[in-house]
Amino acid sequence: MMNFKKVFVGLLFVVAIAFMLVFLDTLCVFKAVIGLPCPGCGMSRAWGSFFVGNFGKAFFFHPLFWLVPIVFVFSMINGGRVLRSKIANKVLWVLIAVLFLGLYVWRMLVLFPMSAPMDFNFNALLYKVIKILGGF
Repeated sequence: MMNFKKVFVGLLFVVAIAFMLVFLDTLCVFKAVIGLPCPGCGMSRAWGSFFVGNFGKAFFFHPLFWLVPIVFVFSMINGGRVLRSKIANKVLWVLIAVLFLGLYVWRMLVLFPMSAPMDFNFNALLYKVIKILGGF
């Protein structure tokens, strides 16, 4: 039997992505609103590069791009948990979060503000509002 809640959430996700692409001209709401890249910035470009065989560029855009589908598949197989043990599952999620946040900090220090995907979005909503209010 099909789980309608999961189907609804999936459709909502697709509609949200379409909205972001059409109206914000980006997949990253964080960057479109705040101007700063998010910890996942570069993930779409990484997968795009991977699928055309440019693996070096894929790892440049986001070195952890390969981790997302692995975790997703294991999560779906085990009913939302990657590992069977609750403690091991929590430790794994903390390690993944530390990896993503550590990589984010490193990329912000090395690449920000002018190297894609860690560049600043000067068309971001918050930046425009601050600029109008005389902050920059």
